[in-house]
Amino acid sequence: MISASIPKRRAEFTAGRNAARAALALIGAPVRPILRNPQRAPVWPPGFVGSIAHCKEFCCAVVARSAQIISLGFDAETIDSLEDELADHICVADEFLHFANLPQPPGTNWAKLAFSAKEAFHKCHNPLTGELLDFQDVSVRFSLGPTCREGSFQITIGDRGASPAQQPSFHGAWLIDEKRVYAGACCLS
Repeated sequence: MISASIPKRRAEFTAGRNAARAALALIGAPVRPILRNPQRAPVWPPGFVGSIAHCKEFCCAVVARSAQIISLGFDAETIDSLEDELADHICVADEFLHFANLPQPPGTNWAKLAFSAKEAFHKCHNPLTGELLDFQDVSVRFSLGPTCREGSFQITIGDRGASPAQQPSFHGAWLIDEKRVYAGACCLS
């Protein structure tokens, strides 16, 4: 229960819900509490989807009408690099080969961006499927935008016997600023 949590966690929870209600109000959703399901994920009003993200000194929510976007996931992380030991738990071998062929992102590393992209993907994928995928169940491939501070990403789910035509179509984007890395994923169909 959130009321039994430490003050920092309660403040993050409250800030996230406030951001979500403000974002929903901007697109015409009814004002109401944003509850959580048994897995502790937000329960969005009928006809709306969204995602809440927070990290040190930052909180935000993204929302959309479900007639336009079926599912959303968003993540924000501090810009520091992911430590090698943790990167080994987040990334699979072919991702490290992919990262070696990319220029170093400013202020962070590709493993940290992979962590954020996989978090955003999970927040988007789980509401559609109910699946709880591990970090190593998916693989990410980054594409660069005009600078090494933004781009897109693709997520591949490990072999589970389903053909790509049976999988929802996910789109991802990432961005780096001076303080944080951000990743967003959405499912359009």
